[in-house]
Amino acid sequence: MINIMNSQKHKVKPTSGPAKGKAKTGEKVVKKGGPAGSSSAKIAPTPAVEPPKPEGVTCNLKQISKVLLEDSTTKIKESGKWPLLIDSAGNATTFLRYQDTNYLCTANSNDMQPETIRRALIGSIRFGKPFVIDMLDTDMYHFLEKNVNDILPNLMQDVMNKKVLEEEKYMQLVKPEDGDLYEINSFDRVHDFLFIIVTKKNPPPDDLLALMVPVKVEG
Repeated sequence: MINIMNSQKHKVKPTSGPAKGKAKTGEKVVKKGGPAGSSSAKIAPTPAVEPPKPEGVTCNLKQISKVLLEDSTTKIKESGKWPLLIDSAGNATTFLRYQDTNYLCTANSNDMQPETIRRALIGSIRFGKPFVIDMLDTDMYHFLEKNVNDILPNLMQDVMNKKVLEEEKYMQLVKPEDGDLYEINSFDRVHDFLFIIVTKKNPPPDDLLALMVPVKVEG
């Protein structure tokens, strides 16, 4: 084998300034941790950042009306989201069923029919009352989402981001058989509408926590 280095008689003059090592002929000296953009530079991995935990509200059963329905702490309004009621004991759910609400349960197949959901939703918007969906201790959000979207495409998204409260959105839900009570000029209590999902699961499903502001009932 021919030794290339020994066959080159000329010497390489040192570059100006101190050098820590000699370079072979035709090679570039690359300093450790070379300049930005150099192939030799190592890019530090981006540290994982945990998403911020949603700020919620905690109350007892006696406070549920003021905190949930009247939003006395204003945290629900400030969040820009609908409330997710975490009610492990089920007492607050019983309270809501006997209030002036439109209440549906995901475990009841009749309640989950698209037409039943439509009537409950448009009625709550028209008369400015809470629309309550009870999921009990199951994770039924995607099942609910599918049935709501069977009414109108992307309707569940419009409910969650509150676009359903825009006139051109909620009037799409009205059918001729709904009668004169649902004429366009009769929707004067839209601002009182409230959408609530209730769960016994604690902690609740992550997808719901990302979409809603938690209201936890203790005691």
